[in-house]
Amino acid sequence: MTTETKVIPGIFRNPLDSSRRVHTQEPSYAGALGRNQGMDPESNTLREQHTPSCLPREAGSWVVDSKVWFNTPELAPAQMTQRLRYRRACPAEAHSGILKKNLIMGAFLILLALSVISCGKLDVVGTNSVKSFEKVLQQASRSVTPDEKNGGWSLTAPDNSTRFIWSRNYAESPLYDVMIEFDASPFIAAGLDPQKLPENFVFNGGKIATGTKLGTEPLKYRGEVTPLASYEQLVKMKRKAIGYHMAMDHYGVNLGDGNLFEWAKDMAANDKDLVFVLNPEPLLKAGVDPDKIDGWIFTKVTVDDENGKPIEVDKILKPFDLR
Repeated sequence: MTTETKVIPGIFRNPLDSSRRVHTQEPSYAGALGRNQGMDPESNTLREQHTPSCLPREAGSWVVDSKVWFNTPELAPAQMTQRLRYRRACPAEAHSGILKKNLIMGAFLILLALSVISCGKLDVVGTNSVKSFEKVLQQASRSVTPDEKNGGWSLTAPDNSTRFIWSRNYAESPLYDVMIEFDASPFIAAGLDPQKLPENFVFNGGKIATGTKLGTEPLKYRGEVTPLASYEQLVKMKRKAIGYHMAMDHYGVNLGDGNLFEWAKDMAANDKDLVFVLNPEPLLKAGVDPDKIDGWIFTKVTVDDENGKPIEVDKILKPFDLR
């Protein structure tokens, strides 16, 4: 038999302490909570043998899904019934739900932070390439000059036969944003027919230039426009153009079609501080005998393929030691 409990007015301090229960005198409110609160919907009374899992937050109010609903006489009973009919009026369950939501949100924030770190601070290749390129510029400071014709900067090899050129503003580059320019005479002597060169090899004034266009957007600088600042813009804006050659311990700029400009990660531990790299295939098609190019080396080089596996490919190289 069910024993009825009288209504006890007062303050309920601990919502999970079932020994101090407070029940409203509003019949329709009790009826609305009946199925969830251990109430008898017909008699609007609390069953004595039932230990309620959902209790009032304080006199005259209940916690519903972490929200407090007040059952004051001024609030129409029908409104409370409609509001509570589709909600669980249980502080313990609400607390559990909040805990789960907090755990999910915490996990999401951790993943977001890791994503930001992995895309920024952990870009070892990009960050270290800037540091090593700065050392190259310092070592070859007399060979680094503005190149107004190409709208950028020029790093000239010690024998003056070859240059690496990088743009200071992609919106103003007349030809390429990154490129190498080299003396054509050794290649002509080795059988080159300049008329047979592909479009990405430009023959002009006894020089051959090859490179690539990276974009057309203007570059915005926070401070002074310097050779290093322009390279930093290259890393920032066109990160995919920067690579690391593990076999040579070099960083490099991809000039397109297998052509590259590389420099040593650590000049003190490397005997090839600068390397100009050409893809021999179009040159061979244009009549060049790669073994007869004076000052250049035709050899096989180990590189990583698209799947990261090392493979050997033919390259024409011109290395320099800056020290």
